[in-house]
Amino acid sequence: METSSVEKGIRHITFDSFSGREVIHGVISRHGGTSPDPWSSLNIGGTVGDDPQRVRQNLCITLDSFGLDINSVYDVWQVHGVEVSHASAPRHPGEEHRKADIITTNARGVTLLMRF
Repeated sequence: METSSVEKGIRHITFDSFSGREVIHGVISRHGGTSPDPWSSLNIGGTVGDDPQRVRQNLCITLDSFGLDINSVYDVWQVHGVEVSHASAPRHPGEEHRKADIITTNARGVTLLMRF
């Protein structure tokens, strides 16, 4: 089962299987951001031609709606393969994205982010 809610103008879909656990999780829609067409407002993908400042602002808006900080993020370049990336700390802004389809962590305070 899933639950839909709106936090700070951002729609979250959460999964009941994580209810009662110490896991902040959710899937977002593309509504509520700053990017114009053709990205449809809440674009957080930096490789599709959108202005990098808008992408960063959209990411900040998204994370804030979960009560998370942009400096906590570990994200990857999704490649549709079999690679797994383990995050022991947030990814530094100047560090290249690892190519992977799965991210794991056992570190508190690390926000795992996948874009689809």
